[in-house]
Amino acid sequence: MDPLSSIGQIFLAVSSTPTLIILGVSILVLIFLSSGFAASETSFMSASKIRLKILENNGSKKASKVLKKLENPDIILNTSLIGNNIVTIVSASLATLFFGGLIYSEAIATLVSSIVMTIIILAIADIIPKSIAKEHPEKAAMFFYNYISFWRIILYPFIAFFGLWRKIYKSKPQEAHTTDELLTIVEEAENENEEVSDELKLIKAAIEFEDIDVYDIMVPRVNVISVSDEECLETISKIYAKHEFSRLPVYHGTIDTIIGILNEKDFNKHVLTKEQTLKDAVTKSICLSSSMKISAALKELQKARSQMAIVVDEFGGTAGIVTMEDILEELVGEIYDEHDEEEILVKNVSDNVYIIAGQERLEKCFEVMDFDTKEEFTSSTVGGWVMEMMEKIPLRGEGFNYTSPSGKNLKVKVTKATARRVTEVKIEVLDEEDTKEEN
Repeated sequence: MDPLSSIGQIFLAVSSTPTLIILGVSILVLIFLSSGFAASETSFMSASKIRLKILENNGSKKASKVLKKLENPDIILNTSLIGNNIVTIVSASLATLFFGGLIYSEAIATLVSSIVMTIIILAIADIIPKSIAKEHPEKAAMFFYNYISFWRIILYPFIAFFGLWRKIYKSKPQEAHTTDELLTIVEEAENENEEVSDELKLIKAAIEFEDIDVYDIMVPRVNVISVSDEECLETISKIYAKHEFSRLPVYHGTIDTIIGILNEKDFNKHVLTKEQTLKDAVTKSICLSSSMKISAALKELQKARSQMAIVVDEFGGTAGIVTMEDILEELVGEIYDEHDEEEILVKNVSDNVYIIAGQERLEKCFEVMDFDTKEEFTSSTVGGWVMEMMEKIPLRGEGFNYTSPSGKNLKVKVTKATARRVTEVKIEVLDEEDTKEEN
């Protein structure tokens, strides 16, 4: 028998009105089921476990069930994909019969069926339900929980069969998010939602907290205000009054032999009243390596119940000091009290022109100027970087041009300097036209 004539006979057999109604209703039901599978897949795969955990803590039993279901997402994915493919194939076949009963030309009926079902399946059974589920994935996942659980039981033989490949081809478990991935997630969220930028900045600072060395945030040796254990009390009082510090390192002989920390309260209450000698009022200080991470330094300060630590170099000499406040500022930003004057280390004086203090951190300087360079430098401060690039201690007015590996250019000029260090520079970020003129 000719296959084409057989198809024609089938079309004639279903051309009666009751049969067409049954086929039409069946197609609509299958499209409805397909949209349910599509929405289920998107909602479960997009749902945030953190938000579901919050809902669970607030007493939502459905959220708790969804969280348990997400412990094995492959089963959800397989259920949705298998179910969706089955109902799509069946609905397409029934649609061919349906239009064959309306249109007596087999070729035209098949063509119309393909076009109509493609549009309906894409729009109603795929794009629209997935878009809605994507908007509110947690609510959608809880709504479709019973739906996907029911079809998981019905389609279990198929799920078990297609799940055999995981046992045959065992893949390595996916690694947890790396620091770079987490930073990218935070930065993308910050770009999408400016209203919570402060909270996101705090999260970003917490992620980067583990990567910062004590050397990067310490007060360098040349900026440390300290006193000798043989200094007269009147001079120490004047130093406290001038600098308004609550604590001062005390050294014996040279600053490389710091014996402890002198608290201003102890000095005024016990030393000036002659209840204690200066050496007796000094509390023992802890020493930290300049290469230690600030997260570890914070634990050491907490353990010692100290607000200040001495940073030592590889030779045991004093490299600088670091305080609890310095470390916490890396998380929450600058902390000022009523006596502090805000110190502006970076000034944007005009378009792409900056006046920067020599003690400003190089990494922060590049961040403020939105200047990206993958090159690594030995120096951590702007002043140190300038001396590193020029291979000398430059004089006021000297400078250089710097080109990053990415092709961006800077024009650097020393505006203030001493015989020992660079204290201020002017940096201009050059665009392509300025770079050509400079060349």
